[in-house]
Amino acid sequence: LASERPSRHTHLLPSGTVIGGVYTIAGMIGEGGMGAVYSAHDSARDRTVAIKVLHPNLAGDADVRRRFAREARLMRSFSHAHVASVFDFVEDDRFLAIVMEYVEGPTLTQEVQRWAGRMPYGEIRLIMTDVLDAMEQAHRYGAVHRDLKPDNVLLQVSRERPYPKIID
Repeated sequence: LASERPSRHTHLLPSGTVIGGVYTIAGMIGEGGMGAVYSAHDSARDRTVAIKVLHPNLAGDADVRRRFAREARLMRSFSHAHVASVFDFVEDDRFLAIVMEYVEGPTLTQEVQRWAGRMPYGEIRLIMTDVLDAMEQAHRYGAVHRDLKPDNVLLQVSRERPYPKIID
């Protein structure tokens, strides 16, 4: 018998869970080393948001909690057209969560795969110019991404040209 690969997540917020009094979880979008990301409805502002929830096994580490809270505070006060906006930080007994702009579209990784590794140079130049501009402004602000990679760049599809949004 082949053994099943265990799930990476140690805590799943079911659909319908309300956090922070206004955010209703719709479902999981993805998961990384630090936590899971969910789509949710913000009933106070009638919009869809993304919520990054720190994994419970990390939430017990005081240093990790501090870094996660610092990231949320820093990003709430930083604004750039090519960085997903952070709206709120929720902390309760069960978890820590960062509420941010929901960006619909493929990752840069998915877009490169769609082009079979041969994206038009003009598109690459537009995307990278926008990403580098956002990172330059973030660095001036005192923020360092630490995990900038194609999976952390989403491309909005509702524009006439690729419009990147940096996440995470």
